[in-house]
Amino acid sequence: MKQVSRLPYNGVQERGGGTSSASLGPLIPVIGLNLFSLVLFLTSPIDFGSENDYLLALLVLVTQLAIYFGFKVGRARGATQLKVAEQRLSSRKFFTLWLIAYGVTLPFNYAYLSKTALFDVDELFGFFQYAWTDSHLGRRIMLDPEVRRTVAWRFYFLAALANKFFPAVGFLLFRGLSPVQKAAFVALVGLEALFWTAAGTNFGIISIVTTFLFAYFAATNASSRRLLAKARTILITVFLGVGAVFVFLYNLYTRSGKSLRDDTAFSIDQFGVNIRSDSMVFQMVPEVLLTPYMYVLSYLTQGYHHTSLAMDLDFVWTWMFGSIPALRDFSPDADGVIFERTYMFRLGALGIDPTGVWHSSYTWFANDFTFFGVPFVVAFMSYLFGFAWSRSISGDFLSKLVFVVMGNSLFFLWANNTYLSTVFYPLMFLLPYWLVTRVFLGKERRLVLSQ
Repeated sequence: MKQVSRLPYNGVQERGGGTSSASLGPLIPVIGLNLFSLVLFLTSPIDFGSENDYLLALLVLVTQLAIYFGFKVGRARGATQLKVAEQRLSSRKFFTLWLIAYGVTLPFNYAYLSKTALFDVDELFGFFQYAWTDSHLGRRIMLDPEVRRTVAWRFYFLAALANKFFPAVGFLLFRGLSPVQKAAFVALVGLEALFWTAAGTNFGIISIVTTFLFAYFAATNASSRRLLAKARTILITVFLGVGAVFVFLYNLYTRSGKSLRDDTAFSIDQFGVNIRSDSMVFQMVPEVLLTPYMYVLSYLTQGYHHTSLAMDLDFVWTWMFGSIPALRDFSPDADGVIFERTYMFRLGALGIDPTGVWHSSYTWFANDFTFFGVPFVVAFMSYLFGFAWSRSISGDFLSKLVFVVMGNSLFFLWANNTYLSTVFYPLMFLLPYWLVTRVFLGKERRLVLSQ
């Protein structure tokens, strides 16, 4: 480890200098999509039957402000001039070791999630085959508590330490990998996308897309003021957004062959809600786009719908085990008492599936922090997001990884905490180490991976 002096990154600008829109670039997709989903919810032709729509809107808007200011403060704090302790490693050797660990743990991951026998390739292939022919089968198998898992949770936990960060690591290092490493990474990410398609869920695929987006921000220094860099970032963001929309439209279309325009009781999430036939939306949206519009609406607003209903319920604390699904794995909850205290479970009295639909991250965090506390939790996450953004610009790989995780978690506030739960096991170790060595100590530490 060697000491190096502070230099302007890439000769472009001093860290922490200026407050241009480019320096806040990562906030554009995060706040943009959260506000877009809110607008869809408020202008929806669906009568959700809740009186809390505007209270929910206030919560979302306050939370977006918390994201903005949290990011700015974190970015400024991360740009503080410090002595640097830098450690350099070969990106190709690092990725090779990670690839080996991923390959060893991959069978445990897929066997646990698909509930197929460990190392039984034929059974796993059968899961893919049947799930592809029946778009509901894979989803039913993964969510059905009556279908027992074939791999103990402790093995899945150990496997997750190596494989849950794999897409982020690969995207961050991709430009410096060898052709063989690139081909292996693309193949494995493609397999992951096929698995989630077979599982009948869009979220796994969409999270791969958003992981690439935030890894691109971190790996290419999207804070550059160069016009070409800005244009390239915008084009890639738009391309990924359009691609993601087509992916989930295809998945949702295969689940339902009915015409949503003609329904009088459109089921947005297996919970009957009425469509207002006199809504201006039906006059403004062309006929050919009505069905895609209703699919987009169902995807982006069901979390808000459930949050607005949850606001009518009393707060019942879940003892800090209810804000992230993965936390329940560490709780002394043999009888499911903690889950029964969550808003998700208690909304079941209204006919809402507590596990099969979305409730938004606002509801999840409120299980432990109340709805009044949600903006403060999100502000802290955004502070880390901004801090990691500043430190990632200087080349620190761990900060880039934290930046991707926090970016994804904030991006999906309108949906759920599924992404945060997915990466939670390795994050339990990464985040405390990163906080101590990058945030709390009076010296900036960097792990720089290069060829």
